[in-house]
Amino acid sequence: MKKVFFRLFCTVIVISYFSLLSSCQHQQEKVCPVINLGNVKECSVSDLFSKIEIVPLAMREGNFLGNVDRVQVSDNYYVVYDSRQILTVFDKTGKFVSSSEDKIGNGHEEYSIVMGYSYNPYNNNIEILTPAHLLCYDVNFNLLKKVKLPTKLAKSKDTGLMFDHIYDLSKHLHVLIPTSVSGESTGMLVFDSSSSKILKNIDYEMDEIDKINMQSDCFFLRKGSAVTFVPPIYSNYIYTFDATTMECSRKYKFEGGSNMLTKNDLEAFGSNENKKNLFLMNTDKEILVSKMEVDKTIIVHVKKGNRLPDWYSVLYDKASGELKKINLYSGKKKIFPLIKNVDAQSLYAYVEKQDLPSMLECWKQMGCNVEGNVLNGDGFIVKYTLK
Repeated sequence: MKKVFFRLFCTVIVISYFSLLSSCQHQQEKVCPVINLGNVKECSVSDLFSKIEIVPLAMREGNFLGNVDRVQVSDNYYVVYDSRQILTVFDKTGKFVSSSEDKIGNGHEEYSIVMGYSYNPYNNNIEILTPAHLLCYDVNFNLLKKVKLPTKLAKSKDTGLMFDHIYDLSKHLHVLIPTSVSGESTGMLVFDSSSSKILKNIDYEMDEIDKINMQSDCFFLRKGSAVTFVPPIYSNYIYTFDATTMECSRKYKFEGGSNMLTKNDLEAFGSNENKKNLFLMNTDKEILVSKMEVDKTIIVHVKKGNRLPDWYSVLYDKASGELKKINLYSGKKKIFPLIKNVDAQSLYAYVEKQDLPSMLECWKQMGCNVEGNVLNGDGFIVKYTLK
């Protein structure tokens, strides 16, 4: 009888433990704050920023910038990547440092396809992902090493592995994110470039709605060692990345009004990618194409329709919960370019030479505090300091 009672007692304890564990897990899921993008207040540039700094980029004679896709910001440099697959390095005053233009080719020290790139702050190297290798250059594009990547050639739609995002954890440890068309596209890998080995697979809840996105940067280092992770997919979540445990957890969930794109809107297309892509290009549904986080603010770029003047950005104040909407255009004039990158407190955009005068005029009318050299430059980095 005592044995029966003891077994029953143990069973009750075990059931209670797992019930409590399940309850805690559900509570953790509920803790993830929800940001409702349906409640936004329209505002102007001057309402959001205490200062706008203009940094003129001075190209070397004979060099020019193509359409700028990405700007990486470090303590010492701006690394600009354009549509010609060329990386150009400037110091923080905008002075030209180097260009990868002479490294395009098929030689040992050259590349022909850029899948992704990173400026590594731990050793000041510039790292370029190609389909098969990680090329590590110094800041003047002298090749330091060429590392074989764990690439797998696709034998079917469900196989294959290539990488298009890299985030540096140290001089030789990197997080690699597979391309969206890789058969093994879920999760991330921790890669050691000193041994050319995978150290860990990082799985996380991808919450994927679709692969459409404009997420050029996925990791955002805030004050201290906190890192925000935004996967390069269309999702309603952003995550916290713990660089010590190499784990991701949901941080914020985004919701919107009836006009926000949902998974149900896309299920009708089934496997017809062409029709779905045509719909995504032209729909008036609001699509969250990229997200970023600084210490006090989350920035979301929203696509609406196929005209850039209809797009807008939303800035969420984490302390007050306020959502402020800023349009990219006022009439036919561009007043707020898409943000390319952020640091702990500031936002960075790239502005072409021909667009700057009209922006300056609009900012002046709004009463913005604008600093810097606005006369000479082959292009401009615009740094916005949040209030």
